[in-house]
Amino acid sequence: MTNTKQKHPRLALDVLIVAAGVVFLLLIWAAGVPVGHPIGNGPGMVLGGLYVIYLGLLFLLSYFFPDATYVL
Repeated sequence: MTNTKQKHPRLALDVLIVAAGVVFLLLIWAAGVPVGHPIGNGPGMVLGGLYVIYLGLLFLLSYFFPDATYVL
């Protein structure tokens, strides 16, 4: 018989990833950026840029660690 070990995704990492995304969105909303309108100069633009970097990082991590979590 072959010994096959299955790596189970970690639910704690999923919660952390989703919580970070929600925090970014709440910070952008708290900075006064209206939904559906272009972002003007200020903290909303910086937070929006960090959110885009966050999404890019998720995409990169999903390439290298596809079975690490359910989100990736």
